[in-house]
Amino acid sequence: MLLLQKDEATAARRRIPIYLVDATDGVTPETSVTVSAGDVKISKDGGGEANHGGTLNELAGGMYYYEATAGELDTLGFLSIRLVKSGVRTFIAVAQVVAVDLYDDVRAGLTALPNAAAEAAGGLFTRGTGAGQINQPANGQIDAKTVDITHDAIDVDAIKNGAISAAKFAAGAIDAAAIAQDAIDADAIKADAITEIQAGMATATNVSDGVDAVADYIDAVLADTIAELPQGQPPKNPTPLQALMLLYMALRNASKATATLRQILDDAGTVIAKAPMSDDTTTFDQGKLISGA
Repeated sequence: MLLLQKDEATAARRRIPIYLVDATDGVTPETSVTVSAGDVKISKDGGGEANHGGTLNELAGGMYYYEATAGELDTLGFLSIRLVKSGVRTFIAVAQVVAVDLYDDVRAGLTALPNAAAEAAGGLFTRGTGAGQINQPANGQIDAKTVDITHDAIDVDAIKNGAISAAKFAAGAIDAAAIAQDAIDADAIKADAITEIQAGMATATNVSDGVDAVADYIDAVLADTIAELPQGQPPKNPTPLQALMLLYMALRNASKATATLRQILDDAGTVIAKAPMSDDTTTFDQGKLISGA
């Protein structure tokens, strides 16, 4: 059966061959046949017949082709063509309208597939070791270079026991230069980290090593800087560092006070917090610090 692409835009690809013979003997080729409205009927996928919109074109020896319009190929399914002409034996042709483009030698018009040759830019990968190929050294295994790893793709469960050991690190691989400044700070340590360190020290075979490790950590924390508090009301339950910084800023930075207001400034002179004040010559009253905004 002839296959025609749905909504085919190229006229030459909408041609359906027709062979016409004499109505009386059914053998003698009929030449110079022309058709008028109503001589050719078109049915789309079993629908009602309609007058043709295409053209009948003669070749030779009773051979013709009917060139359908794109509109006559707008329905998937079978397309029937029935030619009825005086003196000519009735001819019926059937074609199948499909969503496949048989003239597309890359992907047959299937838009869900890449419109490029395999292994080319935009094309499909194939198995192998060349460009545009994926190496499969063994069944169920793909050899690949990772460019991006999904968040949490590598965790404790994903690493085999013993996969990371001292022997796998080059001498000096992890040193001060390899660790960014402030890489290990309060935010990088879980709340129960100290508890875990203490528990480890209690069972350690060499307690002095654990003490030295904690001492090194304390030295690193004490050597770190503390950022100034941002503008806003100081928290009711501050961290030790927040409490120290508030006192330090109040003593170190410029300050402003009037008969009714006391202000705490940061190094740039921005008021981060303020407190109302009053004095009726008997009682001096200072309110709670609020945001300096």
